[in-house]
Amino acid sequence: MQPNRSNAERRRKPKPKPKPVVKPANGFTSNQQNAFDNFMAILESYGFDGAGEIGQIVRDAILDGTTAAAELDLKVRDSNAWKQRFAGNEILRSKGMNVHSVAEYLSIEQSMAQIMHQAGLPDGFYNDPSDFADFIGKQVAPAELQARVGAAVDLTNRADPAVRDQLAANGMSQGDLTAYFLDADRALPLLQQKYQGILIGAAARRSGLTTAQDYAEKLSTLGVTEQQAIQGYGTVSEILTPLTQLGDLYGQDYDQSDAEAEVFEGGSGKKRKKLASQERAAFGGSSGTGGNSLGSNKAGTY
Repeated sequence: MQPNRSNAERRRKPKPKPKPVVKPANGFTSNQQNAFDNFMAILESYGFDGAGEIGQIVRDAILDGTTAAAELDLKVRDSNAWKQRFAGNEILRSKGMNVHSVAEYLSIEQSMAQIMHQAGLPDGFYNDPSDFADFIGKQVAPAELQARVGAAVDLTNRADPAVRDQLAANGMSQGDLTAYFLDADRALPLLQQKYQGILIGAAARRSGLTTAQDYAEKLSTLGVTEQQAIQGYGTVSEILTPLTQLGDLYGQDYDQSDAEAEVFEGGSGKKRKKLASQERAAFGGSSGTGGNSLGSNKAGTY
């Protein structure tokens, strides 16, 4: 039989400490983190991410105690990011018209994107949510858009075969021509960029080189003209063979992309300078493949 303990003894017994609530680095409890992850998964399917305005709104709301999806939904719909993402609805609302549900809106976008893809239209031509917002705001249904695209495709098919052949010879597809018939103002900059890329690619061929069309178009967006491309690829051709040979000799890769990056994009030429240094050291300061030419800097001038 245990002896009776005094009140003082009972008071001296330490009380168990409550377990601390472990919070992640972002300040959420585990339940809050789950609420954030679940709701952001929904928003990501709409095209949002956790790094922008929407993500911050959700974070702040959850930290303030709001974790119910319905309440979070109300908060994000009043944000600028939401209104920009669903700009077509904002146009309808400004006209006093009924707006689409999120599911309806996304379905319309998907249908329009599929119509454009099936017509072979070029990348960058009506393939972004902002592109479709104007159609939605003007109540252009997918069926009407399909009719417009179909008419443009018909014009393409009825175009002079000689014109189509010449376009094809210059790297233009029937989809490019369809885009022009559908919306010349929007298509023309894309076609001009593609054509400028073709001229840059031709400049590479004149120097005995080839370059990918997408890289040629990248150079066109950087402002490289046909004449600059001719001069630049002349330099690339001049330095490429000796530097490739030196790279093989000293166990260092050097290829056309290295030369292009240096000549056209202002690259540092680190690989070239290292190879030139190794060559000078090996030959006691005298170059075996072109003297000081490999050490000269011709980069970034195009």
